[in-house]
Amino acid sequence: MNGWYLTSHFCYLEMVKENKLTSILSEGYKISIKEIAYITFEDLRGINVEEEILNIYKSLGGIQSLPNLPFLQEHIIIEPNILLILDDERKFNRYRASTLKATVYSQIKHFPLEKYKSFCRTYENQCLKSASHAAAWTNREAEKSYGKAAEFGDLDANGSPLWKEIAMHDFILDHLPLISDYQLLRISVWDNILINSKMYKVSDLLLTSRPDLNKALYKFLDRKIAAMLPPPVQDNSSSNLLPVI
Repeated sequence: MNGWYLTSHFCYLEMVKENKLTSILSEGYKISIKEIAYITFEDLRGINVEEEILNIYKSLGGIQSLPNLPFLQEHIIIEPNILLILDDERKFNRYRASTLKATVYSQIKHFPLEKYKSFCRTYENQCLKSASHAAAWTNREAEKSYGKAAEFGDLDANGSPLWKEIAMHDFILDHLPLISDYQLLRISVWDNILINSKMYKVSDLLLTSRPDLNKALYKFLDRKIAAMLPPPVQDNSSSNLLPVI
């Protein structure tokens, strides 16, 4: 199979998974698709993280004075302000692991830091299987920022400029809760859910049509969303009333 076919097939599966995710969540939440405003260097300077971002960029082999910023794209929004990202197999590798060493993660609530570090160590081979062909390994823009790519699948030399670019974009996007009213909920295809004494991965659950598994996936997501929502306002007005005698 050529690289174009593999990339197209993978992107199709990811679209199917994201559509399934929004369909399941729409059972209990208002879901919308919105374009999120660009993150600017002015935004990052405003929270004093520009130096750390530049250090991470250079550690990945960045050759320009500044990294490319994430491009404008549509995101899944759980109203009113939770931005949901489904992280696929291509997101977990040594470059993403390098970004996760940043000290800023101590300030980002609800980020599954230790879990994502573990996924980067455990599933890099799966990243290689899904993203070591031409269209997923490098492109002209990424090479402008990180230099010429190594041979496909060779991570010992300069590796994959496009993997580095994606890791850097995700790292910068992780700062969104610090510069806006949005909260960020990352769900990994490698997340595990125990259902009836059997372990399932989110990736597999997003490709099934079984109602019981769909219900279990909804409960998994619902718990994560509930942890991000403000507690309900208690109505104590009745407790202030004098008893009737």
